[in-house]
Amino acid sequence: MSMSGDDGRRSRSWSLAEALSRYLTVVTNRPHGEDEEGLATGVAAAAESLAYAVIEATPSALLLTNAAGNISFANSAAERLFGYEAGELVGRPLLDLVPPRYRDAHMVSYHVSMDTPVSRMMGGDSELFGLRKDGGEIPVEMALNTLELGGEVQILASIFDTSARHEAQREAAMAVAEAEAIVSSAPFAIIATDVAGLIVAVNPAAERLLWYREAELAGKASVLLLHDKAEIEACAAELSRELGEPVSADIAVFRAKASRGLPDSREWSYIRKGGSRVPVQLTVSAIRDQRQAITGFLGIAYDITDRKRADGYIRHIAHHDALTGLPNRVLLHERLDSAIAQASRTGGKIGVLLVDLDHFKRVNDMLGHYAGDQLLIDITQAMQRCVRSTDVLARMGGDEFVVLMPDVTNEREVLETARKIVQALSGPIQIRGHAASVATSVGVALYPDHTTDPQALLTHADMAMYDAKRRGGSHYRIFTLDMAHRLERQVGMQRALAGAMERGEFFLEYQPEVSSKSGRVIGVETLLRWRHATRGLVPPDEFIPIAEESGLIVAIGAWVLRTACAEIGALNKTLAEPLRLSVNVSPQQLFDEQMWQDIDKTLAKHAIAPHLFEIEITEASLMGNGNREQQVLSQLRNLGITITIDDFGTGYSSLSYLAQFSIDRIKIDRTFVQDLMRNPNRATIVSAIIAMARKLGIGLIAEGVETVAHLRWLEDQGCDEFQGFLFSAPVPAERLAARLAHLKREIPALFSLDYSPASGRAGSA
Repeated sequence: MSMSGDDGRRSRSWSLAEALSRYLTVVTNRPHGEDEEGLATGVAAAAESLAYAVIEATPSALLLTNAAGNISFANSAAERLFGYEAGELVGRPLLDLVPPRYRDAHMVSYHVSMDTPVSRMMGGDSELFGLRKDGGEIPVEMALNTLELGGEVQILASIFDTSARHEAQREAAMAVAEAEAIVSSAPFAIIATDVAGLIVAVNPAAERLLWYREAELAGKASVLLLHDKAEIEACAAELSRELGEPVSADIAVFRAKASRGLPDSREWSYIRKGGSRVPVQLTVSAIRDQRQAITGFLGIAYDITDRKRADGYIRHIAHHDALTGLPNRVLLHERLDSAIAQASRTGGKIGVLLVDLDHFKRVNDMLGHYAGDQLLIDITQAMQRCVRSTDVLARMGGDEFVVLMPDVTNEREVLETARKIVQALSGPIQIRGHAASVATSVGVALYPDHTTDPQALLTHADMAMYDAKRRGGSHYRIFTLDMAHRLERQVGMQRALAGAMERGEFFLEYQPEVSSKSGRVIGVETLLRWRHATRGLVPPDEFIPIAEESGLIVAIGAWVLRTACAEIGALNKTLAEPLRLSVNVSPQQLFDEQMWQDIDKTLAKHAIAPHLFEIEITEASLMGNGNREQQVLSQLRNLGITITIDDFGTGYSSLSYLAQFSIDRIKIDRTFVQDLMRNPNRATIVSAIIAMARKLGIGLIAEGVETVAHLRWLEDQGCDEFQGFLFSAPVPAERLAARLAHLKREIPALFSLDYSPASGRAGSA
């Protein structure tokens, strides 16, 4: 049989199935009358095709070489393995496929194979590589078989690519080396035993802990050598109770749980070489083979000497504040429970003072946390001078403290202590060259006068403290039942407000403002919304007053300013005519210098021109001494910012302020607008407001416009702008662009389309 043509490959490629089918057809379906010679020729051809198909289907590379060492046949797997095109290998010396460093040894093996025709493997136990056409080397194994074809001795080489196996071996070796490195460098003592408890290996950390060398233990000592007999007996008894079956006082104590796949970690004492002991935390686990059969046990232990020494310290810091050294919340509750138990037996009275530092965060922000910590230490020392030696002064966390006064005689004694604390902390405290001032609010509650429950006692003191804080700080208040219902809701709301911004519960909506002259939307008012996690949407008239009373409105207002500028600034970039942005500002915000120092940067960052930014303030904001208000408003107007008085008309006596302050516009309150058609007095007041504004050259906008009748009446009076549900309800930023497009088509129908030129009003949006 010949398998080599001009290119060492058959010109006709047969699949294995095709070749087998052809062979069977020739053999089993002999045509009638065909002579024996013709049949033999057909069978030979079919057999050759079958043999070739089998060779091509073989996944290993096959090379046939002659006595001169030249390749006379190569299958496609060989060509792929060595990177040659079809037919390129035939005629080449086999040495071309052997790296130079192996060629001498190869030739020796080749001649041996020619001289001694037996099968042999190469590369199984030694390193063997093949040389690819591109010069790259591949690890291989090779089987050599001597054949006699046509009277000529040839060698058939079956070559196997062992790259994947070499890579797997390399990765396995790396994994073993990495595991050994981890064990050797681990800070924990690791001891491996066989199933009988005989130590088979220890790591360096175990040698350092036990003072034994590995050679002294491995294969020579039981793990029981390292343990105290009494501890083993105690552990055996404990495990017997835990597992519900007897556990003997020997190596079984280490196998009992680990062999069941249960976690086993407990304190033991290792006995070192020389007899000294060291306390350890020991975890024992079973070592299993691939069939999950237990082959030994692994003990991992670490020295807990320092932990034992630190137990006392840990107990201390678990009950005391790290900064001030005062009892913390946990210890306070223990002392309070103990004081109440004592008072209930003796009929005594207890006073609880909850002390809160107002504006402490400002000190942290201005002077840094180090200064804030020092201030807390100084305040602690000042309060300690105000209390009795039998009292407990505790820090609850942050800027909140509690004074527990057991065995007080009367209410007056407790209030006197509260007065001393407020007075002691009323003056400035020198911190790193700065005078730091914090107001102090103190709430007082009494046992058993107000409650006999310890938690309720603290809650009542907390409520009284918030009532003192509401009065402006540097006050103390004693709890009364009258304040409970009011403060309980307010405190809960305030606490929820304090974290609402961080929780992402605030969002903004915008209500369009429409020009009477152009009939189009020229601005939007920003409206703050709060979606509480459990209550849902909270009405602004519920949470805004609490935010103002608590001082949270400054931070919330700053967030509103930044967010509104970002959202409307982004929208304005898509509009032909940018919108004016109006933001409501509380009195606290108005006098927050930091906020207005940053306003230029905020407007510039979002490409909002100052004349397109408007703040709305209430009449109440102007009811101070006038000088400070005038100064702030003048500074804002110098920046180009528009000033509007919101809810105008609710304070009738304030009309004179229009001439005194730098005001650009007034917004007529919705309560007047909604009563225009049914209350002549309200209509008269609105007419007077509009007339006075006209005389003073102040712009006008009416809010609460909900009907066409409202719109027509205000138009006739000469109102400049309108805002209300007739045009649009407030919408979030993501829907504002679509709403504006809708209003552009809708607004003209709301205005009279028959405008006279003299009116100065256009008839289309």
